[in-house]
Amino acid sequence: MKHFRKISTVVLFLLLGVTAHSQQNDKFYFADTLSNVTKANMFYTMAVDEPDVSERQALLRLSVGHYEKAYNHSQIHTLTDSLDVLIHLANCYAYIDSLNVCTQTLQKAIDLAYTRCGKEIPTYADLLRRIAAICNIAGDYAQAELFLDKCKEHFKQYGTGKYEGFTPQTYTLYLRVRTLNEMAAEREERKRLAQEEKA
Repeated sequence: MKHFRKISTVVLFLLLGVTAHSQQNDKFYFADTLSNVTKANMFYTMAVDEPDVSERQALLRLSVGHYEKAYNHSQIHTLTDSLDVLIHLANCYAYIDSLNVCTQTLQKAIDLAYTRCGKEIPTYADLLRRIAAICNIAGDYAQAELFLDKCKEHFKQYGTGKYEGFTPQTYTLYLRVRTLNEMAAEREERKRLAQEEKA
């Protein structure tokens, strides 16, 4: 019964927050009741599904603002959470074509991982895979390939056999990024060749 009362209170609080902001755009009104990370994730998810380019950019900028607040105001304490926020930030910057800021944010993530855990643990190796995914989004396929190679090299320290030091989950994620990158690079190469033929 106590558990039910707590849930009811939370739901009521959220509903009151929603009602108070009903005059605002329906995509943004209920965000005030959530943490910065949750808000940022919410805006990012909406941006990915948004077909209108200007609306998508606006949602991504809102997402960036909340990720920056979360990172700068120490709402996050663990290394994993800090890296998640930096990677999401870089991801947003890649989508809104702020590639210079994206690169700086990725470097901040690399420096943080190196300072807190060094290069000798899987967290650092998996960070390289996540950075490769962002390079892919930004269209820098050669750089993504370099990060994927470094990722594989680091994971090899943790074992051999079927997964070459990866866990089954990290190996699947690694292969996914590798495949996406190869497909995108191939697509760009075909486009380039087609343009050369026209010229």
